[in-house]
Amino acid sequence: MGGYKIPYALYYGVGKEPDGTLRAHAWVRAGPVCVTGGDSWGDYTVVATFVGRGESD
Repeated sequence: MGGYKIPYALYYGVGKEPDGTLRAHAWVRAGPVCVTGGDSWGDYTVVATFVGRGESD
């Protein structure tokens, strides 16, 4: 998205299955819009974030 000069945030998250198995997920948001990664982001704890300013990142 940086190539199109659109600011965005890339999130990395982790969560646990009921049996204790660790799971990971990543998603991209541009403002309030979830671009990729679906609506399940609320099921994960954010452990890292990369913010692209929308320049040539």
